[in-house]
Amino acid sequence: MGIPGAAGILAFVIITFFILLILVIAIGRIFRKVPPNVAMIVSGMGRRNVIVGGGAIVIPGFQRVDYLSLDTRTVDIRTTDILTNDNVKVEIDAIALVKVDSSSKEAILAAAERFLGKTEDEFIAMIREVFEGRTREVVAEVSMDELLHQRDKIAQNIKEVTGEDLSKMGLVLDSYTIKEIREDQGYIDALNQAVIAKAKADSKKEVAAREAEMEQAEAEKRKQIAQYRKEAEVIEAKNKAETEQQKAQYEAEVQIKQAEYQAQARMKQAEYEAQTRIAQAQAQAEAEAKEAEFLKNARIARAQAEAEAKEREAEAEKRAQIAKLEAEMAVAEERKAVEMKKAEADMAYAITEKQKMIELQQLEIERKERELEANVKKPAEAEKYKI
Repeated sequence: MGIPGAAGILAFVIITFFILLILVIAIGRIFRKVPPNVAMIVSGMGRRNVIVGGGAIVIPGFQRVDYLSLDTRTVDIRTTDILTNDNVKVEIDAIALVKVDSSSKEAILAAAERFLGKTEDEFIAMIREVFEGRTREVVAEVSMDELLHQRDKIAQNIKEVTGEDLSKMGLVLDSYTIKEIREDQGYIDALNQAVIAKAKADSKKEVAAREAEMEQAEAEKRKQIAQYRKEAEVIEAKNKAETEQQKAQYEAEVQIKQAEYQAQARMKQAEYEAQTRIAQAQAQAEAEAKEAEFLKNARIARAQAEAEAKEREAEAEKRAQIAKLEAEMAVAEERKAVEMKKAEADMAYAITEKQKMIELQQLEIERKERELEANVKKPAEAEKYKI
C-alpha cells in the first residue's frame, strides 16, 4: 500500500512542476517590459494604452503592440532661395534637436498616429519640411541687415513658431541653431564697402571743413591788408602838405605795418596749411583705423558665430550621445534582470530535481526493506513458528 502512495506524490509533484513551468512560460510571453527610451502602445479590446519605462500584460490575438522611440533626433536643415523683406535671396543652414514629447500620453499617442510605421528618414523629412516652411515665413518678414545682426532673435522666432507645429505632432523642440547664412548677390560685401565708404566720406568732410576755414582766414588776411593800404592812402593824402621828412616817416610806418601784417598773414597761412596737413593725415589715419577696426570686428563676429554654432552643435551631439548611452544602460539592466530571473529559475529547477532524487532514493530504500522483510524475515519467522 505504501508504493502507490509514494508514486502518487511523485506524480503530483511532477504535474505541479510542469504546470508552474507552463505558467511561467506563458507569463513570460504575454508580459512585455519597456526600456526607458521607448514608448509601448498597446491597442485592442476597445482601448489604447501607453507604457513608458514599465511593463504590461499583452494578450496575443486580442491586442497589438507597437513601439515608438523617445530618443532625440538631430535634424540638419538647409533652406534655399529665401527672399528677405528687402528682396535679398539667401540660403540658411541650421540644426535642430527634436524628440517625442514623453510628458503626457496624449502627446505620445499624437506622435504615434503620425510616425508609427514610418522609417527614420521619413520621420526626419517630415520635421525638416516644418522647419523649412516656418524659416521662409520668418525670414520674409525681416531685412538682410536684421538677419545678419540679430541672428539669435531670428532663431528664437523660428523656434517659437515651429514649437507650436511640433507640439501638435506630439514632438518637442530641444534646441534650434542657425549655423550659416549665405547669399550670392554680394550684399554682405557691399554692406562692408558701404561702411568703409562712409568712414572715408566723413574723413573728406573733415578735410573740406579745414580747407574752408583756411580760405576764410586767407580772405580775412586780404581784407586786413586792403584796409591797411586804404589807411595808408588816407594818411598819405593828409600829409601831402607836410614836409618830406614827415611823409617819409609815415611811409616808413606804413611799410612797417604792411610788413608786420604780411608777416602775420604768412604765419597764419603757414599755420593753417600745417593744421590742414595734420587734419588730412589724422582723417586718413582715422579712416584707415576705422576700416581696420570694422574688418577686425567682422572677422571676430564671424569667428564668434562659427564658434557658437560649433559649440551648440557639439552640445547637441553630446546630448544625443548621453541619451544613447542611457538607452544602452537601460537595455543592459533589462538584460541583466532577465538573466537573473533565468538563473533563479534554473536554480529552482535544480533544487526540484535534487528533491526528486532524494525522494526516489527514499522509495528505493523502502522497497529494499520490504524485499528484505518478505525474503528473509518472514521465512525465518515461519521456520521458527514451524519448529
